[in-house]
Amino acid sequence: MFHLPMQQTLEELIIQTELISPPQLAVAQRDAGIRNRGLAQTLIELGFVTDRKFAEWMANAAKLPLVDAISPDVVSDLERYIPRAVAREYEVIPIDAEADEMTVVMVNPLDRTAVSAISDATGMKIHPVVGVYSNLRELVDRFYPEKTFDPSATIAAPMPDKDPFDVGTDTLLRHSR
Repeated sequence: MFHLPMQQTLEELIIQTELISPPQLAVAQRDAGIRNRGLAQTLIELGFVTDRKFAEWMANAAKLPLVDAISPDVVSDLERYIPRAVAREYEVIPIDAEADEMTVVMVNPLDRTAVSAISDATGMKIHPVVGVYSNLRELVDRFYPEKTFDPSATIAAPMPDKDPFDVGTDTLLRHSR
């Protein structure tokens, strides 16, 4: 399975360290629930804290490394390990894989549900580290793009020159009379 360095939840750490006020936390929790988003991402998107400040705070609070510069070359070698749907849902990027263990960058490494889902999807032990949300979001969009319908990518069957039922003057209806 996996081992997180702290057993506290994100909410508990926010209250304990006074990162934001309790009313701000309540608003963010409600918004995250309505939009089905992570609390960490919601705090940043609502402007209660900058992504840089959140990442630095999280790394310090969780006692985990902050990975600031993520090389696209590293990600391109490892992207195949995490299914696109999982990477997009939890907004994670792999940065190292060895044997049955993988290091992933995420905004909230205390999210046990996300870490468990990544572990289940990959079959690997997951080591979460902290990333800056805007950098992480950019890489997720680059390496795990949303599926969109591209009509130019489909191959259309050639259209017949005539109506498929048009066989000249002899038609099936005429022969059935």
